[in-house]
Amino acid sequence: MLEKILKVSSAFILILALALGFLFLTKNQEIDILKGNCKIKVVYKGIDKGVALDFDEEGNLYLAKEKGIEAIYSNGVVKELIKDDSFKISSMRYLKNKIYYIDRNYFKVLDLNNMETEVLMNNLPTYGQLNETKILASSDNIYISIGTVTNSGVAENLEEKGMVYDLSPKPLTLSGINFGENITGPFLPYGSGGIKGQIINSNFPGNGVVIKYSLKNKKSNLFSWGIKNIKSWDTNSKGEIYSIIEGMDNIGVRAIEGDNDYLYKLEENKWYGWPDYSGGEPITSEKFLVNGERGEFILDNHPTTEIPKAFYNHNNLGSLEALVIDKMNELNKVEKIYFYDKKDKKLSTLTYDCLIDDIITFKDDEDIKDIRIFKNKLYLLSNKKNIIFSVEII
Repeated sequence: MLEKILKVSSAFILILALALGFLFLTKNQEIDILKGNCKIKVVYKGIDKGVALDFDEEGNLYLAKEKGIEAIYSNGVVKELIKDDSFKISSMRYLKNKIYYIDRNYFKVLDLNNMETEVLMNNLPTYGQLNETKILASSDNIYISIGTVTNSGVAENLEEKGMVYDLSPKPLTLSGINFGENITGPFLPYGSGGIKGQIINSNFPGNGVVIKYSLKNKKSNLFSWGIKNIKSWDTNSKGEIYSIIEGMDNIGVRAIEGDNDYLYKLEENKWYGWPDYSGGEPITSEKFLVNGERGEFILDNHPTTEIPKAFYNHNNLGSLEALVIDKMNELNKVEKIYFYDKKDKKLSTLTYDCLIDDIITFKDDEDIKDIRIFKNKLYLLSNKKNIIFSVEII
């Protein structure tokens, strides 16, 4: 009799534990389905400072954290591949049994065949409080985006980092406008004023750029420039690059008001206008009025006046974070761009006709750092809950 009671009690406790576990998971995930029918599943948890995730052809998952990279194999085994307390990894992608990643100012590759690491570039200007560096793997090339040090081209007093300023990959001509109490010109160290007609010398690779690195000849060249910060990017089925580009903010000695985030189709040999244009619009336009006054150009003799327009203008600034393209039509019959909006707390899709559809609304900002697609599912890295979870659209 006692044994039967114990069995019943154990079964009840197990059922209660499962129920509480389900409630705990539901409560802490706070995932509301806005449209469609989606299955949500946590696939990995306990992540400390996650940066990026990617899959190989066999379904093994690679997770980059600030201090290292680990493999989560399809059989459930987890293995630490590299780790170092000196690391500061900012981006990672898998390609052809190799893992490419950015660590501080280094572009590195980890060969999974022999577990050897090689430094491919060691001169990336990744310093600064606003700078973000991302990589994109495509066929025989790796694309590296290096963000800007400043918001709008003029260095601020960053205390011990006071000499940090933007470098240009190509020569620029200053208009002679300076800013702040400690007179500072664009693309110059804090406290250094510029004069009209002054030439800013080129300094490859520079800031606000996309670098194309050839895996065949191990050489790098400038792909495009004049880009503030690429938050996330991917290639589509045609090999075209689409990216989230952050607009300029209403802060600092050269505050820009009225800007927003953009989705851009990036093309080779194009200047995208930063810091005198944003989204294809000049800073002198009505869009960017500050206290009723128009902004001024800080550069003379712009590289071009034919600035590419954005593919999509978002309705907010500092909002778009992670992006992936369903290039194999695994999630839908129509190829779409999937992106995360941290202010609206939504995972949405965008067609090439700029039609938006919201898939999931989260209760809180999940701080989604990366999104990938594998076998008909989306995989999202959440730094809010330190997990990777999958989304299956039914």
